[in-house]
Amino acid sequence: MFGKMKRITALSLSALLFLIGSSVYAAEEDNDNIHYPHSIDLIEGNGNPVEKLKLVDEDDEVSAQSTFVVYENNGYAGNPRGMSTGFNNKYMLFHNASVSIPSGVNTTYTWERTITKINTTSNTFEVGARGQGGVKFLTELEAHIKNAYTSTETVSISQGTKSATQITQPGYYNLNFYLKSQTYDLYGDWWGYTRDQPNVRKKVDRYLGQVQEATGYMHLEVTKTGN
Repeated sequence: MFGKMKRITALSLSALLFLIGSSVYAAEEDNDNIHYPHSIDLIEGNGNPVEKLKLVDEDDEVSAQSTFVVYENNGYAGNPRGMSTGFNNKYMLFHNASVSIPSGVNTTYTWERTITKINTTSNTFEVGARGQGGVKFLTELEAHIKNAYTSTETVSISQGTKSATQITQPGYYNLNFYLKSQTYDLYGDWWGYTRDQPNVRKKVDRYLGQVQEATGYMHLEVTKTGN
């Protein structure tokens, strides 16, 4: 998460995405043991996903406030921190394709041209915190996001790359390749008062917003559209 510079993720000419059951694996030509954690949705014609894989990273815990809290205006006290809540599998559409698979045939999808796209980190601020925090709060939190999270990931798949998809049933399929983001809920310290101690000014945890950090990870969704 703590990358302060732009990163580039390139899938080489012979990089293969294998769709077997509900898992996808990627291998690079130089066999340097780089692993790209992918995920997959298998969706039948009725739109129901067979299985959905969600990857979650644990991060610092945020202490819950069990009592009602009144936050001070301009009460932001720093200490911003992010709690990972998993991956957004469909953060950005990278490529769309369709295939027709005859009975008993394994179709190999070959990329007809090189595709390069930039995945960009985004953020949203909680309305109440934004309104009460003022310019200083926004400036400090934006600086934290810029320094603590990767700003962009450039992902490229070369012309001629083969994606070997093994699907047991014949039919027409739609393939959507997505770039993923890793989602973080932002929290920080804020001056306020709790119901059990209404006259005691104290620092409490406050939800500040959310960051969608750009990654080089890819998610493939295969949807059956016809027989």
